[in-house]
Amino acid sequence: MGDDIIKMRDDVQVLFLKLPNHIKEFVTMNPDMSYTIVLNVNHSHETHLEAYRSEERRVGKECRSRWSP
Repeated sequence: MGDDIIKMRDDVQVLFLKLPNHIKEFVTMNPDMSYTIVLNVNHSHETHLEAYRSEERRVGKECRSRWSP
């Protein structure tokens, strides 16, 4: 597994990159207003799941606040 992109939903994709060990994950907003969650391939599958869930919750909150009146 290296530099793999997985599309999770229309507005979220996951990218696996080799990053320094102290970085677990981060999120970027794309020009089309979708999000990419970047996960470090150096970490375990369990860490990936935990990081993905955490970032997906954060993205969901951000999207709700952006679209709420």
